[in-house]
Amino acid sequence: MDKRLFSPQLATALTLLSPEDRSLLIMYIFEERTYSELSEIMGCKPEALKKRLSRMKGKVRRILQDWREDEKWEEKKKTLDLKI
Repeated sequence: MDKRLFSPQLATALTLLSPEDRSLLIMYIFEERTYSELSEIMGCKPEALKKRLSRMKGKVRRILQDWREDEKWEEKKKTLDLKI
C-alpha cells in the first residue's frame, strides 16, 4: 500500500478507535465502499453514517496533528540541546 496513504502514525491513530469504528473507516476510505453499502452493513441510515464517519475522521486528524506537533517539539528540543 502507498506509504502516503498508510503510515505508522495513521496505523497508531486507527488503533485508538473502537474496533467497529476502525473497520468502518477502513471500509470507507481504503475499500471505497459507498454510504449506501456501509449503512446497509451497519444497519443505520446513510445520514447517521455520514455524521459518524465525519466524527471519526476528525478524531484521526486531531491525533495525527498532535503527533506532528509532538514531532516538531522534539526536533526543536534536539536543536536546542545542540546549541547548549
